[in-house]
Formats: sequence, structure tokens, C-alpha cells
Amino acid sequence: MIDSDKIRTYRMLRNAGRDFHGKLFTVIPKSVLVSAAEDFGLWKKNTLVADMGDTDILADRMIYDKRWEGKNCREHFETTVADAALSEHERRYFEAMKTASFSLFSVCSTAPGSHIVLSDRLMALRTGLTPPDIELIDMGLSETALPGTLLATRALDVGGFYMTSGVSFPFSGEHEPTIVKYLRVKPSGFGKRRLDQPDRYAVYFRRLHRQIGIEIRHEAQPNL
Repeated sequence: MIDSDKIRTYRMLRNAGRDFHGKLFTVIPKSVLVSAAEDFGLWKKNTLVADMGDTDILADRMIYDKRWEGKNCREHFETTVADAALSEHERRYFEAMKTASFSLFSVCSTAPGSHIVLSDRLMALRTGLTPPDIELIDMGLSETALPGTLLATRALDVGGFYMTSGVSFPFSGEHEPTIVKYLRVKPSGFGKRRLDQPDRYAVYFRRLHRQIGIEIRHEAQPNL
């Protein structure tokens, strides 16, 4: 059950996360930026070519998916920056980052101005089990998402509710068979199906979204 206390906590964590991301970038080398940009086709002739919406996607991939010297961004940050340098909300956000999981969710219901209820379609597909629904707080999505649509996003378990890492790709529900078919393919040069490469989900869903996704309008949303 989402109450006003959880929404207030969400707002504080969302704001803390924006500041915290800036601190995370201090441990990311340029080589990782280049690699992440190449994954999305945003590195051309030694230059980063990105639109407004691409910058969030690129940052999300560097922070959550890329690894160098055997560690991801979170692990590098944890070993180089003292815990005392973080605020209380930054520490909580940092802990939530450890639970991050990118998946394809079906929107079950919405509560405008509060949250949406999601069902994890990829977890069901990969395990054959029906996972419990999750309550995800997001002011924008609570107003715009429609039951039956699909949302590819990275969900963070904050304890009592979920929030996104900040990047989402919406799709019409009718495209689920097409998406599943795409994910079942083993692309050239990879030993696994796309479905079995969760560290590349962001790349695959961005590619799919550019082809069959619902358009996203990038506007300032101060009350996220």
C-alpha cells in the first residue's frame, strides 16, 4: 500500500539520486564512456553524438551495466569514496542500487499522482513462475501509463516500494510477442540469447523502442 510517507520518501530519494549520480561519474573512466556510447551507436569519429534523451540512457548504462577491472561503477565507488561523504538519503539510494534489475513489465493498474502496479513479464518468461506484482512510485508514469501497456525499465527495491533508475522504454501491449521473439534470438558473436543477457537489456530495449516503442516526450518534470 502506497501512502503519503512513501511518496515523500520517494521524492527525497529521487532528488538524492540526481545528486548522487554526479558523484558516481567521478569514478568512471573515459574508456567506459566510449564503450557505453558505442553500445548505443552514439560514438562517431571520436565524438559523442547524443540527444537530450540519450544522455540519461548513456549514464544509466555506465552506472549499472558496464564493468572495468572486474568491478561495476557501484563497486568502484564503494572502494574509493568514504561512506561519510554521503548524506542519509544518498546512502539509502546507494543500497537500493544494489537491487537494480532491468526487465519488461506489464502495467496492471495505475494510481494517478502516486504509483503504478507492474507485473514482471521477463521474469515469468525466464523462470516459468509468476512473480508477485510490484508497486512502483513515479509521478509521471502514474499519470501517463495505461493498463495493458508494457514498460522496459530498471527497477530499484527501496523497501516498501520500487522506483526506476530514471530510464524507461514504453511499448504497446500488442507488441509483446514481437519483443519476446526478438529476445529469444542468439545474435551473431554472442553465445547466449538476448533474453539471457540482462546486462545488455538496456541496449536491446532501446533498439526495439526506436522501432516499435511508444514515443517519449522529454520535458522538465520537477515533481518526479
